[in-house]
Amino acid sequence: MLSALFPVDKNAQRPNQYNKYFDTLRFDGIDFPVKLSSISKFEKLNKDFCVTCQHRNCNDETHLHGLAIYVFEWKKDGLSPLRISDCNGYKIRLMLLHSENIWHYAFIKNFRRLLRQVTGNDGHRFWCDKCLYVTQYEQVMKRHAEDCLGIDQSPCKVIMPPPGDTIRFKNIRKQLKLRLYVIVISSV
Repeated sequence: MLSALFPVDKNAQRPNQYNKYFDTLRFDGIDFPVKLSSISKFEKLNKDFCVTCQHRNCNDETHLHGLAIYVFEWKKDGLSPLRISDCNGYKIRLMLLHSENIWHYAFIKNFRRLLRQVTGNDGHRFWCDKCLYVTQYEQVMKRHAEDCLGIDQSPCKVIMPPPGDTIRFKNIRKQLKLRLYVIVISSV
């Protein structure tokens, strides 16, 4: 978490680089290692935390209040979202690495680069954190972001069939039954 908020130039992997920042975030009542279910509590504890972002394209600073933490997991079919944030604060993307009873969160420093490696797509793209939808156009992503809440406001990933495959509906018996009503109006 601290590596996302306070980047360092050298040896970012060393925990002692972040000792001086440990008191900036609140961890009251959160057990370590942090469980996935405790991240919401962490976001609420730090909702007043202010992050100043300096954008490359403009000279003004943007102040974001709170933290929005997204957690992803690597599965057999690729990257999948595990937790999406309902906060609009500073986005922090984490990868959950686990085996049996051991788990660890790793900060995803460059989300676009990670997804480019996964998809093999080198062009400039916009990605949705909630469903991993991808598009080339910023306007399309803005429209998508208004509608995308995942499935029941939980993380989801859309998996499309490979190009050239056709999808056919085979189970006709599972269709909804519709009764036919005929109304005849006759005038004599």
